Amino acid sequence: MQATDGDLGRMYKDIDRAADGLRKAKSVLVISHIDADGISAGSIATMTVKRLGVEHRTVFLPKIDADAIDMINNAPEDYVWVCDLGSGYLSEFTRSNLIITDHHVPDPKWRKKQTVLDSFADIDHLNPHTYGHDGSYETCGAGLTYLLAKSVDP
Repeated sequence: MQATDGDLGRMYKDIDRAADGLRKAKSVLVISHIDADGISAGSIATMTVKRLGVEHRTVFLPKIDADAIDMINNAPEDYVWVCDLGSGYLSEFTRSNLIITDHHVPDPKWRKKQTVLDSFADIDHLNPHTYGHDGSYETCGAGLTYLLAKSVDP
């Protein structure tokens, strides 16, 4: 299949914004999926924050459920970086300083920069679907995680 035309300029701008936040973080919780893509993505994210010298912990999960949402929303770390998971649950996250590098179809109930007062959260959602690309075959969660890692530390 031929790759789709998408908004790569906006994607790289958003990646750079997320990278700037990670460089300022004092602590990061990395959460990732337990499949091959998630293990790769989680490893890339963990090595990225380790290279920055940032205090971190890494948790691998089989899925996002109520406990995972609670862990993400209430994590004591400055940032939470969710890899290969999370896009389908965007409307459930209430914390700021959340980065999601995923390729799954995003939650249709969530829109960036919502105007509902209780929906404000500073989320960097890096997903090919939001830039006009197909996350089913054009890239994976580890691919987006790698692009962010390269922006943090080339």
